[in-house]
This record gives sequence, structure tokens and C-alpha cells, in this order.
Amino acid sequence: MSEYMYPRKKPPLTVEELDNRGTLLEGLYDLPEPVVQTEVEGSELDASDLDSANRAARMMQIKHQLGFYPQGKRELAQTFALGSDTYSHNRGGAAKFLNEVLRHQIKHAPNHVDDEPPYDPEAALRSIVSEWGANIDSSRGAITALKFLREDIRASGEENRFAGLGNLSRVRDWRHQDWTHRAIAVMTRNHDADAFVYDADEDTLDVKYESSDPAIMQREADYLKSVRLGGTGKLLDGLIAAHADRLSFWLERVDEARAHNSVRAQATRIVEKYRKS
Repeated sequence: MSEYMYPRKKPPLTVEELDNRGTLLEGLYDLPEPVVQTEVEGSELDASDLDSANRAARMMQIKHQLGFYPQGKRELAQTFALGSDTYSHNRGGAAKFLNEVLRHQIKHAPNHVDDEPPYDPEAALRSIVSEWGANIDSSRGAITALKFLREDIRASGEENRFAGLGNLSRVRDWRHQDWTHRAIAVMTRNHDADAFVYDADEDTLDVKYESSDPAIMQREADYLKSVRLGGTGKLLDGLIAAHADRLSFWLERVDEARAHNSVRAQATRIVEKYRKS
């Protein structure tokens, strides 16, 4: 039986520790604000504890089998878990996954009897489903930005395949054009992920792209200098397809989450919001 239930984009890769059930939930309980009522003893559930080689291997596995790169260590951990047979649709899918989280939270409830406000074991589930909704919105925005950039390139009329993308009049001022900046950020993130996975380059999983941080914008500017028009159309098409795969993956997970009573209303709002748009 294959480890992943989804259709493979390419032949499966062998990844060390792929069958290690004990690491599938790494990184899920180190929740961001405003949820602070979570607790994990030690570092057993922190995806950051995976060494760089294992993170790269899992990134490669997900890219080949699901078609996209996760964007951050938390998304990497969740995608790896939810893409496995353990949480396949016919085994309960995301609802089963969330129930595992809830069991963990309830187990630690006695440690929070004096908490103010009162400890809420279900808060972790709501936070996680919110993240999944944010992943959907992120890929929707990326697809829109990439399509705008693709149209700008076509409208430029530039036929020199060796012309720099950053020299086009419609791209030159990308730092002050929200959609263009977003498209360049998406392209840079993908380039950096490829370098991390295939060339053992810097791990930039948690870099905040699309930022006004001068260091991040310089990273994007340096990447843009290397991009020529020849092949850019194919690159953009591939990135649009990858984000469509990512969007579909997380939309399916949110849809599955509606089977869990704790987040049914929240998950339904996210699904309906997307389907109405």
C-alpha cells in the first residue's frame, strides 16, 4: 500500500522515516497567538527539531506526490501527516486528525485547572482550521498575482527571450505594485525551495516573503535579476498549477473537518466562502 493516498505527480521517492508514525504530528501544537492554551512536554511535536536533510526529503516527497511545496515548517508537518494513509478520507481524514489533537489537549487539561480564562481544549482545533483557511487564501492570492504577471508579460510585446523580466516597464516598479510584488515573492519562494530541496541550500521555509523587510526584498530583487523572459511563461503556468493543487488539498481538508463537531460551523464557513467567491 502506498504511503500517500493522493495521485502522484511523479514516481514516489524513498524517504527515510516515512513510516515513522511517531513523527507524523510534529509541529502541530506549537500554536501561534492568540491561542496560548496549548502545551507539549519537551520538543517531541516541534517540526523545527527535524534536521535540515529530513525537512528537505519531506518537501521533495510532498512536491512529487501532491504537486506543491508547503510554505513553512508548520504546513510541512501538517501536509506530511494529512497526506498519509493514516488520515486518508476513508479513515476519517482531517476529522480524525483533529480528534488526535483534541485527545492530546484533553490529556493535558488537568495541568490547567486554575487557568484564567478557563482552559479550552478545543481552541487548538479552531486555530488549526484557521491556518488551513489561511493556506487556501494564500494560494488564491498567489494564483491571481501570477496570472496578472503573466498577462503583463504578454501585453509588453517583448519578444527577446533573453530580456530580463525585471527590465519590463510593467515589472520594473514591482516593489510598489502589490500584485507584482506578490508574484515575484511567490517565484522567489519556489526558487529558494528548489535550491533547498535539490541543492542542500539554505532552509528558507519560515522566511516571510512578500514582506517590506529590506533583506527579504533584496533576496527577491537578486532572484529577479536572474530571470529571463524565455521560459517564464512555462514557469508561471507551473506555479499556478502548484498553487491550484495546494488550494485543493487544503480545501479538501477543511471540507473533511466539517465531520468534527468542534469545528463544523467554522469549517463550513470557510468552505462556503470559497465556493461563493
